[in-house]
Amino acid sequence: MDLVAAAPEVLLGYAAEHLAEWPDALRRSTPDAAVPAWWPLVRVLDGSDRKLRVNGLAAWLNPAWLGPLTGLDLSQNRLDATALLALLAAPTDRLSALDLSKNALGAAGVDALLSAPCPWPLETVRLAWCKLKAEDVAR
Repeated sequence: MDLVAAAPEVLLGYAAEHLAEWPDALRRSTPDAAVPAWWPLVRVLDGSDRKLRVNGLAAWLNPAWLGPLTGLDLSQNRLDATALLALLAAPTDRLSALDLSKNALGAAGVDALLSAPCPWPLETVRLAWCKLKAEDVAR
């Protein structure tokens, strides 16, 4: 195949075919202002250390960004329980790994995680350095 002369959709198909066997953790990218054409190839959104808070997070909680993702790294973003509730209501059904490390979630964040309906097949949730006490997580 002449990749130089190929149309963008042919190139994306070629890339998708070859990336299909890669582990999701290696198919990682950071978001930009607009959703690029190659975004469906990404499996992990690296949104770490963006100082998002709840308002910045809202821009990413749409199907165009979340659709292909199986992992979401939101570590070190100053997120709180309110942001976590918005995240748990996000329109995605494939998310299996969520990193919320270094956010000030506290007991309210744990309550949100345990009480909010979550349609995702979550297997891993990282909560390191989230201002949690032993009694917050011993439920």
